[in-house]
Amino acid sequence: MKRVSDIQKPLEEVICLLKKRIKMDLWMITRVIEDDWIIIAASQNDYGVKAGDVLKWSDSICSRMVQQEGPNIVSNVDVVDAYKVAPITQQKPISAYVGFPFVNENNEILGTLCAIDQNIKAEDLADTHKDIAPLLDIANTLINQNDTIFRLTNALDKLNEQNLVDDVTGLPNQEAFFELAAQAKLKYDALGCPIGVVIVDLGSFSLRRYNDGLQYEDVMRAVTSDLSSMLREADILCKLYGNRFCMLLLNVDTKYVSSTVMKMSKLLEPYKMNVSIGAEICREGTDIQTSIEHANDNKML
Repeated sequence: MKRVSDIQKPLEEVICLLKKRIKMDLWMITRVIEDDWIIIAASQNDYGVKAGDVLKWSDSICSRMVQQEGPNIVSNVDVVDAYKVAPITQQKPISAYVGFPFVNENNEILGTLCAIDQNIKAEDLADTHKDIAPLLDIANTLINQNDTIFRLTNALDKLNEQNLVDDVTGLPNQEAFFELAAQAKLKYDALGCPIGVVIVDLGSFSLRRYNDGLQYEDVMRAVTSDLSSMLREADILCKLYGNRFCMLLLNVDTKYVSSTVMKMSKLLEPYKMNVSIGAEICREGTDIQTSIEHANDNKML
């Protein structure tokens, strides 16, 4: 879970207060993600359960409590059939149980506040709800805030990712290219390794049907596939503006670049386009932008 550390300390304080007020061996605050039951905070206990452990949600008593198959507070688990047969009771000695769900605004389960003990408790355990309620509210607020931040961060990551990807080819776009190029340049300059910069310009061709019934988008994706097939693991291929691509060949010499350009030319021949390919070796002390400009001027085909 991202950003759980932001709420770890206050959740641990909630657990500490609950442990002092209501004597149960293990108090814990959990998150539920699919069938993972993730322990976010836990009191000291004889069960050996600690923060960071991941148990199986469908095995838990809490999963049955959420489905309303039993009450929130039970002094003797054996009197509730759904709880008695929960797989976790076969794995750990559990006689008493307390559990409340955390849900979001859509009533989706986020996690639980729960406690277990190896001993049957007095009947007045049910009366402890009033002591649990204010701390439950605090924990529920923290878990919901954390979930909101998590979802918003994921949404922003996806938007950022989309903004850095060319819609047609799926390749990193021009903005992403310069970020990737800067990272590669920093790394390979430090190693004293040159970078081959290859610019492929497909020229201008109609956005209507091109040939063999292919649409513009089909042609661009096919070219992308062909160019990608030439990449080694560390090489980078990006889509620049218009019908232009840029390939960064990492740690190469002039001979390798020339050979790659010739192979590229043959690979693109079937498209019958007015393709031009330029190349330049970018060495330490020269920036990528300058090398691109030189590659544009240095037409090899």
